[in-house]
Amino acid sequence: MFTNYRILGVTESASDQEIRKAYLEKIREHTPEKDPDRFRIFSESYDSIKDQRSRIHNRLFGSYKFRDGDMGLDFITGEISLERRRPTLKEILAAERGKGPAGRAVRDWGKAK
Repeated sequence: MFTNYRILGVTESASDQEIRKAYLEKIREHTPEKDPDRFRIFSESYDSIKDQRSRIHNRLFGSYKFRDGDMGLDFITGEISLERRRPTLKEILAAERGKGPAGRAVRDWGKAK
């Protein structure tokens, strides 16, 4: 996470302008024609910390990239929301008729004898 700051040579408390200035200095030294690998590393580091939103995303998810901005929260809360969802009316009525969630009959074991 803090590697991106080190790559660009800035502190974690650097402002957006300081980060941009450091990035521009690095890519002037290492142009894509001269050193494409280092240019790519500097560009990726800058993209992950260039503004407040990117820095927060980087702190929460690290280097994991999401195509959709809101997908990150869905990724985290997906399992929780599935576990805590309320049963549908169809499921409640099926349970009252002795059927499970898939519509199959549920065996009533009754009381132990």
